[in-house]
Amino acid sequence: MARHSSGRPAWYFVALRIALLTFLFTLMALAITLFFSILSVVLVGAVRGSNPNLPLVRVLAPRIAVVAGVVALVAVSLFELRGRRRSNLRL
Repeated sequence: MARHSSGRPAWYFVALRIALLTFLFTLMALAITLFFSILSVVLVGAVRGSNPNLPLVRVLAPRIAVVAGVVALVAVSLFELRGRRRSNLRL
């Protein structure tokens, strides 16, 4: 990893890490949302004795994943910037 003379990673590696972590958290949120929404729709269908309404899952899961992606982007950016600012103070 390219480092500055101060020992910190270069700014483009910080941006790359933010993008990668945001993508991974969004993907994980989509997978978890899909799993639990499919499970809940199937269980509600079984309890009611009717066919599950699976098109609801196709509408709901991507929207929740987008919201989770935005939250992940903000959170990861804040953590990275806070860590970068703390490393500046230690020098």
